[in-house]
Amino acid sequence: MNTWHTTTTLPTTISEDDAFDLLGTLADRGAAIAFGTHAMTVSMTGYGDTALDAAEDAANTLKAAIPGTEILGVDAQTEEQLDEELRRPLFPEVVGYAEIAEMAGVSRQGARGFVDYEEFPHPVIETKQGPLRSKAAVERFLSRKQRTRIKKTAAH
Repeated sequence: MNTWHTTTTLPTTISEDDAFDLLGTLADRGAAIAFGTHAMTVSMTGYGDTALDAAEDAANTLKAAIPGTEILGVDAQTEEQLDEELRRPLFPEVVGYAEIAEMAGVSRQGARGFVDYEEFPHPVIETKQGPLRSKAAVERFLSRKQRTRIKKTAAH
């Protein structure tokens, strides 16, 4: 029998106090609970020879702990798969004008001039130091700009 990391989605039908009690019940499974707007997820250890077995184990464990609950979905993954998922950043890589200037081989002032182009990506984050844009979107813009003639916005 193998150990799996499972994430089970349930409708939000229990109170936070009941969720706290559930964590105590599932302490030997290393459970964690997250509440969303219309659902909650319970992450915990599941056991089985296959991912399907582990998913079934997690679902049955939760059904026993919360009688009458509905299971909306279960995901089971190996420890290696979970580690790989956790290594991936939650947010896309972003760049400011200094990085954009370096990528394009222009000055910072030249990089700021790219906002005059209608296809230049919008910022994904605004900071006190300036806007940050998706690096992948900027790379795509620069690649297209080199290959084709991109129009500037009408206001400029």
